[in-house]
Amino acid sequence: VTEVLEETLTSIEGIKTLTSE
Repeated sequence: VTEVLEETLTSIEGIKTLTSE
């Protein structure tokens, strides 16, 4: 479960970065 949460957080951060641009 932890791995999934980490992957989700990473994906969210990546999306936020793309959205910021």
